[in-house]
Order: sequence, then structure tokens, then C-alpha cells
Amino acid sequence: GGYHVDWESLSLEDIERIQIIRGGHSARFGNVLGGVVILQTKKPSGKLWNLARASISSFNTQNYQLAHSWSFGPVYWNLAGSYYQTDGYLRNNDHLRKNYQLDLLFKLSSSTWLGLHGKYTESKTGFIMANDPNSSYYNPSYPESLEDVLAGPYVAFKGGDYYWGERSHWLDKRQFYWLDFEHQFSSLKLKASFSWNWQDRWEYFYAITDQDHLVLERYSQPEKNTWSGWMGVEEHKIGKHSLGYGIQAMHFGYGGIEIKQADYSYFWRPPFDSPDREDAQRLYSGYVEDTWQALDWLKLYMGLRYDDFYGNYDDVSGENLALNAWSPKLSLIHISEPTRPLYISYAVF
Repeated sequence: GGYHVDWESLSLEDIERIQIIRGGHSARFGNVLGGVVILQTKKPSGKLWNLARASISSFNTQNYQLAHSWSFGPVYWNLAGSYYQTDGYLRNNDHLRKNYQLDLLFKLSSSTWLGLHGKYTESKTGFIMANDPNSSYYNPSYPESLEDVLAGPYVAFKGGDYYWGERSHWLDKRQFYWLDFEHQFSSLKLKASFSWNWQDRWEYFYAITDQDHLVLERYSQPEKNTWSGWMGVEEHKIGKHSLGYGIQAMHFGYGGIEIKQADYSYFWRPPFDSPDREDAQRLYSGYVEDTWQALDWLKLYMGLRYDDFYGNYDDVSGENLALNAWSPKLSLIHISEPTRPLYISYAVF
């Protein structure tokens, strides 16, 4: 939990621009060491556009995609759906995924846009079984492999005949909605966005000795009422200076764990329920940054960020955490070659 990007549901067809910010000097993105990758999705062009694509490959891998884009007056839209399945290379490593997405954009004026977006993803993923030649449950039809449940928290099975096997999997459902606004002034661009994320997950563990014996069914919500908002100005040009400034808010909520069914004879330590943490973490931030083109081959970046963080850890460590901090950033960027700039940076995280 705690993230907004469902990476496996992204498609290159949706990406218009990829921006890379090197290093940890960006005030906008806060506690970042290695850099930032920004994926900018495509806006509907207004022209009629349709896509139908299908592919079939080894391990019963099938991939199908449909997309449609058009406009009517000031209303632009994208519709997209995809289906993917594979039996996988490893044992019990099958995967099935469905994606549906709707984008509505309203052109309020020649310089103002309002966007409403929704995305739903459903996936079923088999837990990779350990396939050890020394085990009585070894299957030579599959390569040797270690197990990977791909989920948590850990379940303490006894092992041997008291373990999980074929058909064990999770079913994951995600909802993601976001709103964005953009207005272009003569010398600056104002942007605002708000997103909301929800995730439900069901885990099913079947006995290694009997594929019809459901040993454990567990339900959880890795994301529950998680949202974020941002409003800021980008590329405010004043002479050789390019300014940016804005405010941010993030709220992370995690649902609890509910044991729906369990055969407790299979566990050293029985699985148990856990409570919701709908107010798990909060972060409120503000920042200002300036990139000054001092010379043709030299840029100076200056940034300042303020963060106010609250973590509700009553059910984990027995105490909460409240922090606030100012984070100055400073970088000299030497541009001898456009593709290989040299950074000298100082930053407080």
C-alpha cells in the first residue's frame, strides 16, 4: 500500500511525454535521492481515433486492447479497455488482468482545460509454488523455483503436507479517480489535480495435498480512502528565471485484514484480523523553486520546501509520529553536452 501508480496497468499508448529530473535537488518532489520520472498521459486530440490490437504467444499468453477517442464540441473523450492472460513460466504463476479507463476533457476556453478521469483494474495472480526436486510434490513439467506469495503479511504454515499449493492466488481490484485543471496565462501555467484511490484484495490458499481444500481465505484493503491533491505554477518565466511554486496534500489510508475462512491445523501461528488505519499518514507541503540560466552553459537551481508530516502508528509501535521540516536545495548544472549535464548539488531531506 501507499502508492498511486498501478505500473502493470500502464500502456505506452497512453503516454505522451516522459520527463526525467536527475538527482535529489527538486523542491517540488521532496524526499527524493536518485531522481524523478514524470509520465505525462495523452490528452484526447479531438480527432476520431480507434485502436484494436491482439497478440498471442507462448505459455498461453494472450493480450487484447481496444481504444476509442473523439470529441463533440468542447467535450473530448478517451475510452480504453484491455485484457491480458498468461499461464506463466513458473509453477502456479498464471496471471489474468482486465483494465477499463474513461477520460473526459472539457475545453472551457482556448487556454483552460478541466479533466475528469476514472480507471478500474482487476487482476488474478497465482502464487509461485516452490518446485524443489527433493520434495515429494515436485513437478518436472515446470522449472525449479522458489516460492513467492507476492502478498503480505506473512502466513506461518507448518510446511510439508500442511502447506499451500496449486490454485492458490490473489484477486485484486483497484479503483482510481482523478480530476485535473489547467490554465495558461501569458507568462505562467497554473495546474491543479486531485486523485482518489481504493484497493480491495482477496487471498486464497489451497492445500498442497488437495486442490479443493481451501485452507485460508483472507480479505484486505491495501488502499482505503487514499487521496492526494496538488496546486501549483509551472514555468513562470521572468527574464532568464523559470519559477515554480505550489502546495500539496497527501492522505494515506489502509484497510484492515479480515480472515474469512481458515483451517488452523495448518499454521504454527494462526492468522488473525487487524483493524483499519484509515488515517495512517498525512503530509502537507509547500515549495518554491527557481532555475536561472546564468550562462549558455551554466544553470543555477534554488529551491525551498516545507513538510508537515503525521503518522498514526498506535496499532504498530504504540505511538504517533509528528514531524515538520524546511528543506533547502541548491544545484549548479554545467551543460557541456545536452545529454550529459554535470550536477553539483546540496540538499537537505
